[in-house]
Amino acid sequence: MNDLETIKRAVREAMLEAGILLNYDGWLDKHEAADYCKMSPSSLEKLIRRQAIPFHQRKKGGKILFKKSELDEWLTSPRKTESLKETIGRIRKK
Repeated sequence: MNDLETIKRAVREAMLEAGILLNYDGWLDKHEAADYCKMSPSSLEKLIRRQAIPFHQRKKGGKILFKKSELDEWLTSPRKTESLKETIGRIRKK
């Protein structure tokens, strides 16, 4: 990761922690989505591969984006939260 990316990620994390982005219903990239969901990028990648998390991709192999409102719904859904806990448990066992 280059210096600019490191700075951008640090600013994004600080804004999330401060609640500045909580009312923002825009698009998040993989790093932003992982930070928002409080998981590692590798855990998020595994959820993407299993199609266990809502995401958008224009074409196969293209950039993956997440809509914040869909992540909020996914994170608060009891069925999906249980699935998240199970999935993260499996990831940690590997």
